[in-house]
Amino acid sequence: WEIEVSGLHEKGYVAKGEAFSPVEVNGGNIENLDAYFPPYTALIHGTVKGPGGSPVTGDEIVQGQAFINGTFYNTHVSADSNGKYCMGVLAGTWNIGIDGENLKYQCILGLASPEPVNITVQNGDTILHDITLVRSGSIQGRVLDDTLNPIEGVIVSAYLGKCWDSFVTSAETDEEGHDTIGEISAGTYYLWAHIENIDTCPAYRDTWYEHEPPTLCNEASGVNVMPGHTTGNIDFNLEPAGGISGKVTNRSGTPITGIAIQVMSDFNTNTCEGKLLGSANTDGNGNYRICNIPVGDDYIVRTYAENIAPGYIDQVFDGKNISVCDEATTVTVSKGAVTPNINFSLMVRYEGDFDQDGDVDGQDLADEATSNGSEVPIFKFALNFGKSQE
Repeated sequence: WEIEVSGLHEKGYVAKGEAFSPVEVNGGNIENLDAYFPPYTALIHGTVKGPGGSPVTGDEIVQGQAFINGTFYNTHVSADSNGKYCMGVLAGTWNIGIDGENLKYQCILGLASPEPVNITVQNGDTILHDITLVRSGSIQGRVLDDTLNPIEGVIVSAYLGKCWDSFVTSAETDEEGHDTIGEISAGTYYLWAHIENIDTCPAYRDTWYEHEPPTLCNEASGVNVMPGHTTGNIDFNLEPAGGISGKVTNRSGTPITGIAIQVMSDFNTNTCEGKLLGSANTDGNGNYRICNIPVGDDYIVRTYAENIAPGYIDQVFDGKNISVCDEATTVTVSKGAVTPNINFSLMVRYEGDFDQDGDVDGQDLADEATSNGSEVPIFKFALNFGKSQE
């Protein structure tokens, strides 16, 4: 259960962003679920106006946010029939603006929030701050698959910056693949199309607008929006995708946390590297899942474990040490499915196992001397000579 408290402002208190953590109820009562809300010690007030100066009325459309002494405060107040609002706050710096989502919910159309303003207040202050809304614009487009058929249920999210920086709002495509991101202020936005699915991997690869490959969000193209205008034809073509999952353990079967798993195409067996398609780290149980991988049947999956103590020998699937990555087994990814059991059982890497084959023998010394052409760390070799995990 998510627990929220409403009506605090009317009683003279300041709301926190997350006063309660989620609560799990299993049939018994939950007691002593307490929270502290401080009384406000200063006021920010003013009038909410439209572009022509007429008052704008709405429930909880004015938003104030602040980080004070490590606590996040997030409060909303209404604008009355004359556009007047009054917000009780604590001493600190508050970011004051308009909640654009609440504007849309209350059908206050054609208007958008201006850029929020930071206001620093002291205890006992009463600060006047009027807010003038701006004429809104919109973005329209369509989301299609690789065969140009529409995709329903895709979320198109707008951000002020690249790589999920400063979320603004989102829209969901209809059965014809159309989406409209409306009631936003003039500016440049970065759009990300994705499908929300926590149970399995989505059937399409998420994509930033006008960029290939779609995973490089820092190279996305911006979309310009003008006041009172609609920017159209902002379309996406999504690539079919799926995922893989598995588990990483040591040779005793104990799960290993924090191992990086990478999926690659165009694999070079000389360098044991390729084009990166997706990656993930193992969790506390050694499990991992990687989504957003293009559909295909010639992928190589490998580990990156060298920074995990006590040090492990990297592998390629299925069970081959990285020293023989040319013997890797390819993995198939199908649309909207997760290919399971891409598992790894890693060997500890002994000091002196220069060729990373799981043992320390004369071949290690020969390989190291040949490859380096110079001094060989013989003490490491001698320390573990004869050890083997095979």
